[in-house]
Amino acid sequence: MALTKARNRMIEGAHINVLDFGAVGDGVTDDTVAVQAAITASNGKPVVFNAGKTFLCGTFSVPSNAHLIINGTIKASLTVIDTPLITGANISNVIIEGTGNLDGGYNIAVGYQGRSATEPTTRTDSSALQAGDTFYDTAVSKFKQYSGSAWAIITISRTGIKLNKSTDCLIQEISVANFMLTESPGTDGAGIWLEGDPDGTSAVDSARNSCVNVTSYSNIGNGIVFGANLDSISDRCYAYDNFWGSGVAHTRGLRATSTSDRLSGNEFSNLTINCEDSQVVTPNSRNSGYSGINIGHDSAASDASRTLVIGGVSENNNFEGISVAGSDDVTVFGTYCNNNGANSGANDRYGVRTLSGCNRLHLIGLKITASKNSGIYLQYGSGHRIESCKSYANDRTGMLLVVTECNISDCEIFNNNQLGGANRAGLQADTGNVTVTDCHIYDDQASPTQSYGVLAAEKTIGGVVKRAVVRLVGCTLLNNIISPTTLSGTGVARYYQTRIGTDPMSGSFQVISGSTSIVIANDNASDASRIVLIPRDGQAAAKNAFPVSVVIGASFGVNHNAAGGNGNFNYLIM
Repeated sequence: MALTKARNRMIEGAHINVLDFGAVGDGVTDDTVAVQAAITASNGKPVVFNAGKTFLCGTFSVPSNAHLIINGTIKASLTVIDTPLITGANISNVIIEGTGNLDGGYNIAVGYQGRSATEPTTRTDSSALQAGDTFYDTAVSKFKQYSGSAWAIITISRTGIKLNKSTDCLIQEISVANFMLTESPGTDGAGIWLEGDPDGTSAVDSARNSCVNVTSYSNIGNGIVFGANLDSISDRCYAYDNFWGSGVAHTRGLRATSTSDRLSGNEFSNLTINCEDSQVVTPNSRNSGYSGINIGHDSAASDASRTLVIGGVSENNNFEGISVAGSDDVTVFGTYCNNNGANSGANDRYGVRTLSGCNRLHLIGLKITASKNSGIYLQYGSGHRIESCKSYANDRTGMLLVVTECNISDCEIFNNNQLGGANRAGLQADTGNVTVTDCHIYDDQASPTQSYGVLAAEKTIGGVVKRAVVRLVGCTLLNNIISPTTLSGTGVARYYQTRIGTDPMSGSFQVISGSTSIVIANDNASDASRIVLIPRDGQAAAKNAFPVSVVIGASFGVNHNAAGGNGNFNYLIM
């Protein structure tokens, strides 16, 4: 005889099915009570939501050790507007998984009509407004919803999953969409929100929570947020088209890990890391409204110092590919940044940028190209290092430095200034001490655009004029339009074993008896103090010759006395 449902539930380890507790799953009947009863009775056994069913629910809670297998759809009731769909507090070892989805019911993908100072009369696609459509009224700084005949201010706080003060919880495989937060949407989580400091006391009371292969999209608010968590993990999550928020955000915690997350089209930064000692591994970030990858913020609670980014891609973002702020000792290794910064003309942005409170950024092995402004813009801080990077074919400067100290080594900087602006260089230093070692700076296009290899300039900061001192060691600067280097204001460029032309770095010449000077053509001439003259005979030794009057990239002069016969010299450009 077949087992009855009651006997089946008594079998050790058997699944609990919400249908056995009175849930209907027709998308119309309110199944909240039945679902909560099934969870309460489960005692840690898996609670199943059947595929092909839609369970309409208000709010239900999960205790410690709860295990939900959501293969159908759980649809949020629109009559509940101020609590999460799934909630829990002071809990541990919760698993929420399955092939199904959570639907907030707000139809964000087509129902959200953006921001405006006037109430829309049609949708953004010019079709007729529908009841439930929303927009953000910038005139009053409030969200409004369309009733079918008029717009009215709304207050909605409806998150898909919110777990407060949780540890060792796992959310995996499910999809979450169409949830809405009208208050603090850019800070809080609309899709999934794992919060360790719900009381705002600066506590960090959540630990080791994970989202694995979760999809969160079309929410108003962040797609997935770990707030005040220790050792949070987002792994292979896909967060896209979330409005007023990031795709995935780890904030106010420690040791966050983002691994192979895919992020696209979120209105704020696609990926936000505001936790110290974090790791971002092979991110895939595209089409963000702000930065593709945002590391840190200029507040103590959002410090992401010692974060490591490894590999991945950040491209086609409206602001920077990668931005770093308020965080020291961040390392980015091997990331590809392409076509970032299309933020409307004068406000175009960069491939990589430092903001305030950022020191000792270390960039290794990046490829940065097609940025709408400079490829790399180090705007603040000191002690930065750029190693083995390529910055090429950016619309403006390859690297722009306005910092106290920076070391650049083994980099290739070429074919920049694609817009053809005047006086734009492969590398431009406006302030500070910059050492450039073993770098290759050039323009090899049929129609070159990069005006100079290096521009050493000055900048007024806080009313004080600061100059850049650039030291070029073992570099090559070739095929630039106007000259290898140029100076602006009080900027200084110094050369050490650096090639700025195609001629040899050494040669020979003869001074004629009775003359007192000679000009030697060599397009590597850069600095008289770096030219060594070596007499080859006794007549030369008596000439007391010394180099003078360098024409950078063209020639150098030698002054000598007229006594004696002809003298022969070798020279070496150091």
